[in-house]
Amino acid sequence: MADTQQEFADFLVDSNVVEFGDFTLKSGRKSPYFFNFGKLSSAYLLNKTAWFYARFITEKKLSPDIIFGPAYKGIPLGVAISLSLQRDFNTEISYSFNRKEKKSYGDGGTIVGSPLANKKIVTVDDVLTSGMTVDDSIRLIREEVGIPTAYIVALDRQERGNSGVDSALCEAENRLNINIHSITTISHILKNLAKSPTNVEQVKKIQDYLTDFGVEG
Repeated sequence: MADTQQEFADFLVDSNVVEFGDFTLKSGRKSPYFFNFGKLSSAYLLNKTAWFYARFITEKKLSPDIIFGPAYKGIPLGVAISLSLQRDFNTEISYSFNRKEKKSYGDGGTIVGSPLANKKIVTVDDVLTSGMTVDDSIRLIREEVGIPTAYIVALDRQERGNSGVDSALCEAENRLNINIHSITTISHILKNLAKSPTNVEQVKKIQDYLTDFGVEG
């Protein structure tokens, strides 16, 4: 699993998904880096990203019935992961995603794809910062009588949650009673960046940021 974490971190850096600058996060924190998942927009990059998720799901033996991708970024990701599981790992798994607004005509409802009721659901998303964005997806799955078994993000920023003690990931796990996994972490991103002397400034800024807001892990 350690190999998967570092390989994925290397892929994200090489794909320029990690951007450097001054960014305001959803949490309100000012960050020297931003995880721009929207850059994984080519067929090659999306396929490769989905393969890492599918590999992680297979290595962890999560065995879901459905891959759920929350709107909007999770929609193409969830579909691509389902395809990768079938194509690359010989595992047939359905997919679903949600509408931002409930549809009142035609097929109606909030869920598109396989119905969630009484099915084991693995939710896939991009990044975990504060952990609060996880709540909406898990609440929706439970409202649809689905069984949320795990939540997977590409990157854990390894930041403290509202308690100021535990990580946001741990807080979300405890709050929602669900296993939350990250394929890689900011620590693995830093290991990649530290290989090049041209990244000294970026590494220092991220380390300073983690001194203020991070947790060890």
